[in-house]
Amino acid sequence: MNNLYFGFGVHGHQPVGNCEKVFEESFQKSYEPFFREISDFPKIFINVHISGPLMEWLEKNRPEFIELIAGMVKKDQAEILGGPFYEPILTLIPEKDIIEQIVQYSEHLADKFGTHPRGLWLPERVWEPYLAKPIAMAGMEYVLVDDMHFHLAGWMDDKLHGYFITEHEGFKLKIIPIIEKLRYRMPYKEPQVVLEYLKKMGEASGGGIRVMMDDVEKFGLWPKSYDSVYGEKWLARFLQQLCEEQKAGKILTTKFSSYLDKFPSDGNIYLPAASYSEMGRWSLPPDSGALFSPVLDEIKAAAEGEEKPWMPFVSGGFFRNMLSKYPESNLMHKKMLKLSRAIDFFRAHPDFSRMQKHLFKAQCNCAYWHGVFGGIYERHLRAAIFHELLECEKIYFKLASHGNIITDIDDTVFYGQKELQITTGDFSVHLHPTLGASVSEFSEFKSCHNIGFVIRRRPEFYHKSAKNPPEAENGLPKPLNISVSALKSELKKGIVYDWYDRFSFITHFFHRSTQLSDFAACAYGEQGDFVNQPFSYDLDSSAGRVIFERSGHIWQGSEFLKVLVVKSFEFVPAAGASSALKFHQTVENNSSRAIKLQPGIELNLSPSHPETARFIIDGKQISCSGLFSGASGGGEVLLQDEFYGLKIKFVFSTKTKIWIFPVDTVCRLENTFEKMFQGTSLTFYEEIELSPGGRYEQAIDVINGGGS
Repeated sequence: MNNLYFGFGVHGHQPVGNCEKVFEESFQKSYEPFFREISDFPKIFINVHISGPLMEWLEKNRPEFIELIAGMVKKDQAEILGGPFYEPILTLIPEKDIIEQIVQYSEHLADKFGTHPRGLWLPERVWEPYLAKPIAMAGMEYVLVDDMHFHLAGWMDDKLHGYFITEHEGFKLKIIPIIEKLRYRMPYKEPQVVLEYLKKMGEASGGGIRVMMDDVEKFGLWPKSYDSVYGEKWLARFLQQLCEEQKAGKILTTKFSSYLDKFPSDGNIYLPAASYSEMGRWSLPPDSGALFSPVLDEIKAAAEGEEKPWMPFVSGGFFRNMLSKYPESNLMHKKMLKLSRAIDFFRAHPDFSRMQKHLFKAQCNCAYWHGVFGGIYERHLRAAIFHELLECEKIYFKLASHGNIITDIDDTVFYGQKELQITTGDFSVHLHPTLGASVSEFSEFKSCHNIGFVIRRRPEFYHKSAKNPPEAENGLPKPLNISVSALKSELKKGIVYDWYDRFSFITHFFHRSTQLSDFAACAYGEQGDFVNQPFSYDLDSSAGRVIFERSGHIWQGSEFLKVLVVKSFEFVPAAGASSALKFHQTVENNSSRAIKLQPGIELNLSPSHPETARFIIDGKQISCSGLFSGASGGGEVLLQDEFYGLKIKFVFSTKTKIWIFPVDTVCRLENTFEKMFQGTSLTFYEEIELSPGGRYEQAIDVINGGGS
């Protein structure tokens, strides 16, 4: 047998805004013990990628760990891979940002480890053919993707024993396949079984290279892995046996660049858009995902040698449709793209690097999608992305506005629908005339927090398929994403779906019989057609005021009665430490009948956490994660958030009743289901009766008096 090379690699990452305790636990259970173990086997070569957010945390909190890695690099035991600094999905960001993120991180790594990286770790292995150009332009020589990318191009496993070359517009890039079956075996099968499988692949092809590169967190942090990897010494036993195989000349570990320098490529190739197989499951719409999921499970469970010919060609969905599946992700994404273009006009300004740093952090991928880790359902990760966007926008506004209000009219978020973006020195607000004149972004610049960013409760494919799939027949453990405990009955009861987006300043007309529990379950009667229907608008940019109007209808019994709703938003400049948004709504009965109504204004708010944020009504503390039905004698509600340093006061002009309920979702998290707090619905409503031609007015002043 010719020489069989083994490219062993690991990737470590924590997202921007993740909890300190998660960083620390990951370090204690995975990063530190893994690399301490590897360093005791200096003959074993290891390929390492550490994302920028994790690298910055390590540099600040664990500098001795950086010295350990640097020592392995200096001894020529480890190769450091580069990548975009803050781990964005490359296909979601502009090409100029791709290049600059990669170049900046390469320079950072060169400063830390004394050598420029030659290869790139592709975040989530989300590949599109055009990426060859910006990756090559950034100085990268090679990239790793999954064997699935090759399968979809028609290159089967018997051809995947080397590396290939692709190009876009003549910019060449070497591509190395990662072997999924090795990923699924390590560290779950006994070391000897893994090594025998590796040798079997080598014998079949007469040598070449086989690559296993995956999340280092699977070695200690993933469920039950710490006990097996370190308690039962899986890693130590694997490395010891690998050393013996290497000494006998049967398996040679290698750095990726060393293999590329020693051997020619296996030819040219053009790969289709793809990611790893599970991403194809997650990126599908829920109904399609429920159909596709058992198909993928069947493929994963197929016994070795008994795979059906069609199986390698099954890919599932397309990653970019995460932006369609989750409009909240699309909202962040389109704001990010707009800022990326806008700040380019100030490249020569001393503040450009600060704006770009915030922008790049806001491109971190984890909050833009959802798989088996919380992703976009993690409230603190969404908040962290918006915080960085707002820090960037805050600097940009000072440079570009010349003290004036900035207004944009376009279809940035929902293509084909006119939207308004109004930015002042205090607020950044995104309004949707075609969706009930509601507000999808309600951000303030004191603490740079989007006050109104709550995810809609929507179907997920796993809500329908909560049962465990059959045990795999090939002897492999069920992958993390399909090894899941049964959905508990109490959580099933908590699955609620919204029929409208969880925006703010939503105009409701409730049936008189509606109870808070009905409203919280989105199982109530809506008497009007104003929640998500189009309004006309009149914008006065200089005055910071926009007026919306809709002539709609109210159902009363069997009658369809005309009602006019006029909504206005006015932005009041800061007075001292406070700034305000003035909201006013008029309801006018344009029918010939008297109408009994229960109009309400709903705001969906995103406090930090039920333990650090609360409402205060008439001096009493009200939980943001509980149900509340009552009134305010003082005419105001205060949201006090210790974590964000916020004090948001809602002052209303008329006597009003109040409903509060938590917006919770049931989500897959690793190998279980959990109820996750996404935000709080706050609604002001009243029971009224309008005679023909009669009018009712409501006004709410939103006063931001806190912040750091």
